[in-house]
Amino acid sequence: ALVDRTGDHAWLAWQLLMLALTCIALWMIADMVWRWTGLVIPAITAAIAVAILPGTLFYSLWLFYTQPVAALLVVTAWGVVRGCTLQRQSGFLVSVLAMTGLFLIRSSFVWPVALIWIGAVIWIGSQRLRGDQRSVVPLVIVSAFAFLIIGSLTAKNIVIFGSYTQSSWSAENYGKALIHTMDDAQVQQVTQDNRCFVELSSVGSFQPSSHYPICLNSGYARLDLPASQILDTPMWSNGDTNFNDRDRLVLAQAWAQFDSHALRTNPALAVAVLVRSSVTTSHGSIVTFAWPSADYPFLHPNTDKLGRTGRLWMIGTAWIPLVAMASWILFSLLSLARVRLRTFAFASYLLVGGLMAYLGLAYLLLEVGENQRFQAELDPLAIALGATAITQIFVHIRQKRIAHRRSRVPAPDRQSSDGIPESRA
Repeated sequence: ALVDRTGDHAWLAWQLLMLALTCIALWMIADMVWRWTGLVIPAITAAIAVAILPGTLFYSLWLFYTQPVAALLVVTAWGVVRGCTLQRQSGFLVSVLAMTGLFLIRSSFVWPVALIWIGAVIWIGSQRLRGDQRSVVPLVIVSAFAFLIIGSLTAKNIVIFGSYTQSSWSAENYGKALIHTMDDAQVQQVTQDNRCFVELSSVGSFQPSSHYPICLNSGYARLDLPASQILDTPMWSNGDTNFNDRDRLVLAQAWAQFDSHALRTNPALAVAVLVRSSVTTSHGSIVTFAWPSADYPFLHPNTDKLGRTGRLWMIGTAWIPLVAMASWILFSLLSLARVRLRTFAFASYLLVGGLMAYLGLAYLLLEVGENQRFQAELDPLAIALGATAITQIFVHIRQKRIAHRRSRVPAPDRQSSDGIPESRA
């Protein structure tokens, strides 16, 4: 609809905008890795690795939030890295604004996560800019506006819609993941004599609201909302279901109770979503997350045109983000256990890694079915973290070998002016 209302050349304009966001993110990835490692070749390699992923291209050509979220994630991370390494407030300001944007467009950036990130940026920024207190004032002011926006929208959602998140689909999404893991005996154990729960498990998630008559008449609160075309239109003119009508707010309450009851009845379901379904032949979230991100139903009209070449491209590059994620996890564990010296660049690496860890766990534990698309949001950040990790590990190994040749006495720790410190043996 947005494209239709913005002129005859709107499609091309939006495509160019999406590609521009991707190009900016690629440059920021290279700049981040360079600031973390001090080396040009790993920085360029990381940007190229992201650029050659099929998901980078195909999601950039699809007018959906996936690629903008991936780009904003990179901007959020780049801002704090730039602020830490250059000791400039502009980077911290960019990070705060980008996180606010992520909160506005992606429901997985729930308000506690957004506020914690902005709070962490304020703290690390105040420490880095300690010699110039006047530079901290703009950061505090911008962060206060960000807090106001996040708090106001959250309060609005609670008061008007009864939702603590930006989406009324959260409980239904999680219910879909839980049902995915249950066999008949587990379904019977969870639903018992609750007719609404029986209906949810039998009908499944994201069906037209009219398919849930029992739940809609089970006494859940109906909010007194003003008339609205979005809330009062069960089906769109093209025949598609409107999953944002007012009945969906009632079903959100039913799904939330179903989820909480299912976890109380069988807590093991919380991790069962990670593995292969016991009901169908489909995979759990781990395998789906590791699947090539471009192998996604809404991208098939484009990827199928490439035939065997496209499939080989997807398969041949699928390992890149996985190796990057594994390297980042390994380096983070080794660093936390063995690194003694700390720098602001290393602090930014840990902060960005913490955001990556939260999103990775959320996308694995709370969703089954679209995990490969969620992986596409994380690929650029994962490759930046992984490229840095691999570089630091190789540099450390090389320096240890050189030190061993020169002397039997281990070389002392060394730390660059603003790079990530070398680990201690």
